Amino acid sequence: MNFQGAKLFIFLCILHSSCSVRSRPEMEDVLSQHLDDGVVLTIPLNGCRGCVHEMLSFAKELQNNPAFVLILIGDVMKESSYVKKRDFKGAQNVHSYSISLLEKYSPETQYPAYYIIRKQRITDRMKIEFRDIPLAKQTILSSLARSEQ
Repeated sequence: MNFQGAKLFIFLCILHSSCSVRSRPEMEDVLSQHLDDGVVLTIPLNGCRGCVHEMLSFAKELQNNPAFVLILIGDVMKESSYVKKRDFKGAQNVHSYSISLLEKYSPETQYPAYYIIRKQRITDRMKIEFRDIPLAKQTILSSLARSEQ
């Protein structure tokens, strides 16, 4: 192996080891803190306006369902806390976070997303773009119905 080949080999070894050493929790770990079985809906408040509006309205209908958790995500914690107090006063299953939390686990921060949780594991997930809202609502409702059985 020549000198250039040796340098490349060492660089690749360092790069590989630094990438695999990450010890951050996965999205599954974060979401399962809130729920063992059911649906977690994440809504980034500064994302797609139509999506956010539709999914917030839908979440209001579900806020008292024990198998449903809503996570509001603002650019700063103060923003998501404000929406929680304004629209979901007293709801125990609504949580607020800053976007920096979501960015750690998901590159997608513009659209709402749902996560179906079964036995503390994500069994289904979907980024909810505007065209996907009817399907997402239907999937969430049928999953919640299964959780109640």
